[in-house]
Order: sequence, then C-alpha cells, then structure tokens
Amino acid sequence: MPEIVQADATQRATRDASLGFFAAERDALRAMLRTHGALLLRGFHVRSPEAVDAGFDALLRPGEERVDYRGGISPRERVGPRVYSASEAPRFVRIPMHAEMSYLPAAPALVAFHCAVPPTRGGATPLADGRRVLADMPDDIAETLEHHALLYTRRLPAESPTWRLLGRLVPALRASPWPHAYEGASREAIDAHCASLGQETRWLPDGALETRARVKGISEHPETGERAWFNTLHSNDDPRRMFGPALGTLISGARRRLGATLDITLADGIPLPADTGARAAAVVDAHTTRFAWQAGDLLLLDNRLCMHGRDPFRGRRSILVGLAA
Repeated sequence: MPEIVQADATQRATRDASLGFFAAERDALRAMLRTHGALLLRGFHVRSPEAVDAGFDALLRPGEERVDYRGGISPRERVGPRVYSASEAPRFVRIPMHAEMSYLPAAPALVAFHCAVPPTRGGATPLADGRRVLADMPDDIAETLEHHALLYTRRLPAESPTWRLLGRLVPALRASPWPHAYEGASREAIDAHCASLGQETRWLPDGALETRARVKGISEHPETGERAWFNTLHSNDDPRRMFGPALGTLISGARRRLGATLDITLADGIPLPADTGARAAAVVDAHTTRFAWQAGDLLLLDNRLCMHGRDPFRGRRSILVGLAA
C-alpha cells in the first residue's frame, strides 16, 4: 500500500494530457482504488491547487460530489475553493492513524492528497488497511463494536483572547473554538450543517457548542460489503502518542480546563476497558506502512478502507487535501 500508477511521457507532458488520462481511465483507476484502498498517481502534470481540483473532479463518478472540512478536528486552511492544507499541526507532532472524519455518520468517501512540496526529512503519510486491522483486532474489542455503536461527544468553546493566543502558540489548538472550526458560520448555519452530517448540536450557557454523533465503529463498504476498522478508539485515549509525553499531558490538561474536548464512549453507556485504546493502537501500528512523497504525487484513499496519519518532519512540507462523498 499504496498501489502506484506511473505516468508515461505523454501523460506527464501537459496538464490537459494528465486530466484526460484521469477522465478516460476513471473506472479502471477507481476499481484499483476499491481493491487496494490507496492509489498513488505519480509523475502526472498536477502542480497547483487548481490542477488538484480538476484532477480530483475527473476521477469522481456521477452522483459523487466534493465536500468541505467545516467542523473538522485538525487545524487546516483553505488554499482554494475546495482544497485545504493537509494539517497545520506543528512539525514535531505525529498525527495518529485515522479515517477522515470517522467521528461523523456521514464521513467522506474519498480523500485526495497532493504533494506540492515533499518533506525535507520525515513527514511521511502512513497508511493502514482497515480491513486487515479489523481482521487482527482482539476478539473482545471487535465483538464489542459489532454490537454497540460509538458516541462521539465534542465540546468546542467560543472564541476568546485566550484561544487566539493559544492558537498562535500551538497551531494544533487552532481548530478548537467553534468559530474557527466552522469557518465563521452562524449558529443557525452550524446547526443545519451538523444535522446534514448526522450530528446533534447543543449550545451551552457559556457560548460553547456541544456536538454528539452515534457512529458504527466498523464500516461496511457500500460497494463491496467489506468490513473495516473505522473509528478513533486507538488514538483518542492518549494525546502523548500525538504530542509526546510532556507536551501531550500539558495540552490534554489545558484542553479539558478550557473546555475543548472529544470523548468517545459506547452509545448505550456501557464502559470500555481502560486498555482498549492501547491494545487497538498496537494492531493499527502493526499494519502501518509508509512511502516517500515526490513532488506532484496525487494520492487517492478510499476512506472506508484506508486510514492515514502524518509523521513528524523537518524543513519544508506542503501537502494539499480534498474530500468527496
């Protein structure tokens, strides 16, 4: 993982040639993506946010449409109408493995990453096949998720001088206040947007927003029926996996004191064993693979089948992302 398709001299010559190949071979490329979960298109003439937009569109089938990242957890910035920076988290942060927005009942079906500037050192986008992860998950964890949905409860504070300062000091915290996470939308627009994704919203007396969503922790692919691990139980329990031992403990405590939290429980209230996250993480880690980014790479992920993350890096790195449902 990923499966690689290398452009030939004709396909890489111009943007139009590359986009024409994507459109003409869309069905074959999508079949490869469905089989492998991750497809790397390498050497094609895709060199700008506009080209990423057009290339991703050329690979969509009738009825599929691009979606935005409003309400997402990772700090991202728009660089085009439907293209974002992959993450603004600091370079030293290891972003845990996850399926994109798996905390939503209506998560994206497809994710496209584009490498504008390869990382100088480190900075890989690790991948893991959720089918294989589920197959090797301890029986008690898998059986629990077979019979119980997960409840994701997120609390997003109102904007304040404290949060603006924290966002400048630690960009990973920038997405915590709801005005930033929802790109300045009104409360009414946020309520409507969340409802369209299957989330419940509640506005708290201190101005904070609470969202709740019940989601199956095991997904079933809508085309193939294949089942895959599709949740963040393995990464949400211990922020030290993301920020390191000292800073992870500090940031976790600060988020709770300042009211920016994401809690995962079983929807019917039955407690999970305390070691569930660590045991699940070990399985995910065992199935994680890496490849080296090259400038111009376009990586497609079937979000129901393939998880991704980000390794720490040094120097420059610019990865763009688009989503579709």
